[in-house]
Amino acid sequence: MNPISKCARFSALVSEMKKVSVLVVLACLLPGCGLTNYVPPVNSHMVTARKGEHVDLAMLREGRTLFAHRCIECHTLPVLWRYSTEDWPEIVNTMSHRASLKPAEREAIVAYILAVRQRWRPANMLNHRE
Repeated sequence: MNPISKCARFSALVSEMKKVSVLVVLACLLPGCGLTNYVPPVNSHMVTARKGEHVDLAMLREGRTLFAHRCIECHTLPVLWRYSTEDWPEIVNTMSHRASLKPAEREAIVAYILAVRQRWRPANMLNHRE
């Protein structure tokens, strides 16, 4: 085999290794992105009344959509267990001015966040006091 064909084979091998390396890196990074911005789905078990307010599936779905699409315009989505239940209404209210959210949209986002927190509790939150 002449030196030119050896060089061509080596070049092809390096090219294939680069492709595999890129795929491996993407396979490792993409699941982490999904977990960072995970927005739990709405289901019928999440519908609960809160302080005399009516909360239904439509409101929770709107809250989820707004949370997923409007909040991420300014920052990554926050972990819903990072702040207490009592803190979320004020947090959403404060940030809603920048996002130009209407009062009903703010209420929908808060209802969604509180419903998720009530329905899904991470294991590390079982011993956490709010």
